[in-house]
Amino acid sequence: MPMYEYQCEKCGKDFDVLVKTMAESEKPQPCPHCQSKKTQRRQSVFGVATKTSGGGERPPGCCGCGSGGCPH
Repeated sequence: MPMYEYQCEKCGKDFDVLVKTMAESEKPQPCPHCQSKKTQRRQSVFGVATKTSGGGERPPGCCGCGSGGCPH
C-alpha cells in the first residue's frame, strides 16, 4: 500500500495517509489536525538510504561507482 502526502487547505498542515488503492488516493482525505475535508494530495519525493564506507561519504565519481572519471 502506498503512502501519499496531503496538505489541508484550511489549516495548512501537511500529513501522510496510507491508502489501499490509487482511486482512494484521489479522494479528499480528512485532515487529522482540524478534520477538514478540504485537502489536496501533494507531489511527494522519496529518499533511499544506502550504506557507504568511510563515514557516509560517497566514493569518487558522480554516481558513487568509485571511478574518478565516471562517464555517467
